[in-house]
Amino acid sequence: MSSLITADIVLGALGVLNLVLLLGVVRRLREHAKAIEAGSKGGGSAPEVMIAPGASPGAFTTSTTDGAVLSGDQLPGSALIGFFTPHCGACTEQLPRFLERAEAEPGGRSAVLAVVIGLDTDDDTRAMAREFEAVASTVIEPPGGPVASAFGVRGFPAVCVLDDEGRIASRGFVLEELAAPVAGGRG
Repeated sequence: MSSLITADIVLGALGVLNLVLLLGVVRRLREHAKAIEAGSKGGGSAPEVMIAPGASPGAFTTSTTDGAVLSGDQLPGSALIGFFTPHCGACTEQLPRFLERAEAEPGGRSAVLAVVIGLDTDDDTRAMAREFEAVASTVIEPPGGPVASAFGVRGFPAVCVLDDEGRIASRGFVLEELAAPVAGGRG
């Protein structure tokens, strides 16, 4: 009989613990929903896509799809840079806009860098890279590769424009968030 009473007490305690944990989860979900709602109404800040405006990207060296060696100090001032991945709906949506903007860049192909994140052996990755090659220096790199790491990329698509000193002038998830193309150069 005493083992039955002990079992009832243990089960009752587990039930109370479960209820307390459930109430905690509900409270956190409500806080999260309020934060999302505040962000969608302009009351919060959007997630950071890469390093902040005014910051300089880290050093990197990589190879473009045409075999050229490219390092961060070779990027011209006012360069347009985009990070895309083929299995991302927003990237696919932004691709035509990026290509159009790249064609309008004053420095031409050398003032635009397109970084495709994926495996070089993946057909979708290579197909996306081919779309950029006519208007941009193009790099294919795996997730966490040298260029994306140098820019601190945290989401896709990620686009930015450098200023004449090679710092981030503007950045965003979409091209409409960037400043208009400007002539200039440091390289």
